[in-house]
Amino acid sequence: MQSRKAESSVEVSLESYQSYLFITQVNKYLFPITLVLFVVSEGVSMFYLRVLAQYQNMRDGTYFITSLSSYWLLLGLLQLAYFVLQVLRYLCLNIVILLSNQELHERMIHGIVRSHSRFFDITPPGQLINAFSNDLGLLDMTLPFSFTDMIEGPIISLVMLVNVFTIQLPFIPLGIANLIFLILFFIYAKDPIV
Repeated sequence: MQSRKAESSVEVSLESYQSYLFITQVNKYLFPITLVLFVVSEGVSMFYLRVLAQYQNMRDGTYFITSLSSYWLLLGLLQLAYFVLQVLRYLCLNIVILLSNQELHERMIHGIVRSHSRFFDITPPGQLINAFSNDLGLLDMTLPFSFTDMIEGPIISLVMLVNVFTIQLPFIPLGIANLIFLILFFIYAKDPIV
């Protein structure tokens, strides 16, 4: 028997992420909800920091809240909301990834079970074991953290931009130029990053 190692050239693109994320019907609804939870939780964090920065104005009576107890109650409610949103967003993201991984596992097993016997003659067993143990283990263990960084990073950057732009309007043209530069640099460096 002649065994050969199958060459695989896999290119990761936006379509790869879409295929993976929306592999199940539930994820088509749950993933957008997850994105909204990420945006809303960062918005709550931004609002919390803005209210916290107005402590002196509240003490001087020039803020919309003049009562110290109301001020601290609002901050406490914002912290509670942020905590609940954090738990929900990570829970939803992990459910999305687990559902996608489960469907991917089932499709791989069905593909192996329904394969012709010739496939097992030309595919080394180590390659099959590697695909099921190492590759799927990476999906199960590291993908939630990668997706968290991938989603959270741009949202936090956008929140920071909005904060800077609302505080100092002259920074808007400089910020837009910087954003264009970063996008062009990402396009230039996309292949080494992937």
